[in-house]
Amino acid sequence: MNLLTKAKRVFEGKKILIAGLGLQGGGEGVVKFFLKAGAGLTITDLRPARDFGPLIKKLSNGKIKFVLGRHRFSDFKQADIIIKNPAMPANSPYIRYAKRLGKEVLSETQIFFNLIPREKIIGVTGTKGKTTTAALLAHLLGSRFKVRLIGNIPGYSALESLINLKKMPDFFVYELSSFNLEGMETSPRYAIITNIFPDHLNRYHNFNEYKKTKENIFRYQTRGDFLWSGKSDVAVKVASFLGIGSQDIKKRLKSFRSAEGRTEYLGEFKGIRVVNDTTATNPGAAIFSLHEVEKSFKIGPSRVILIAGGEDKKLNYAEFSKKIRGLKKVILLPGGASDKIHFFKALRAGSLEEGVKMAFGFAKKGDVILFSPGASSFNMFKNEFDRGRIFKKAVFRAKKGLL
Repeated sequence: MNLLTKAKRVFEGKKILIAGLGLQGGGEGVVKFFLKAGAGLTITDLRPARDFGPLIKKLSNGKIKFVLGRHRFSDFKQADIIIKNPAMPANSPYIRYAKRLGKEVLSETQIFFNLIPREKIIGVTGTKGKTTTAALLAHLLGSRFKVRLIGNIPGYSALESLINLKKMPDFFVYELSSFNLEGMETSPRYAIITNIFPDHLNRYHNFNEYKKTKENIFRYQTRGDFLWSGKSDVAVKVASFLGIGSQDIKKRLKSFRSAEGRTEYLGEFKGIRVVNDTTATNPGAAIFSLHEVEKSFKIGPSRVILIAGGEDKKLNYAEFSKKIRGLKKVILLPGGASDKIHFFKALRAGSLEEGVKMAFGFAKKGDVILFSPGASSFNMFKNEFDRGRIFKKAVFRAKKGLL
């Protein structure tokens, strides 16, 4: 039985409510999956229709009901199954209402796990480094196996990737955020945790709740399952465990390129190196990036110019404030997180473009300009990827002398 046939047996003819379409494109893929599975769809989102631009027109086919700019309890009541967007918290009053009515509430991730045999899934989570680890592991395994990389990629849906799947790969490497892991009742056979430190405390009551959500990646494992945790070379160890030889690993490591916005090296200009780490959305991740940059370029902190700051997620910036004291310059963007960064020498920029211009003004040959915000992006940008692309455009303009 192929996966689409399997999905039709579960969802065909059902009234499905997709709670949260989202702006990064993954919601579109979820919609396509359920249309292929023969479900009747209602899509609801707090954002107004104008925020979705041509997407609504693209999806509209007479089979979808849109309720935008609000959620309605009546829509949750009428649905057979609720599909919760990862951005919608589990304690949403609408989700609690649906559960009180006995409605089945599922996530895209749980449905994927229901359709794919556990032994084919390698799950990767962590506060920092999960995207790079997942991408590197998939790259390493590709020397011997057929592998699909599933993850938090803008415009990409795990379920959409199954629609036209002709042959089951040997492994799916699935990057799992804490949002993906919320409410999960299944764990992959192979689980990797890169690290865990405080994040998203504007969503979780405390660090312990956040940590427990991450632990769902191994909570339901049984005898014969495997967990790797806290090792910087976790991707290499897992690839070796699964049978990839050392020579193949060395070859693959040389050809690997890091993902967009994750300690992404943008090149050199007059001896000044530039790194885009826009996906560092918490202070722990930014501290991690500072260590990585200093180690990779073999420089001391006095050669680093850091652009940081943004929207706060109720995180503590005390350790971050200590770490940045030895840097050459620190430039902070507008936002609540920047207000919590205590360093009297820090400079303020009114925009990212202004921050880039300031950074190049201070930089000398041998310095590194690191964009690692340590904060959320939503006060100024659509998301962290939008923030990273604007940073790269500003860097290009600065190199051309246009800023």
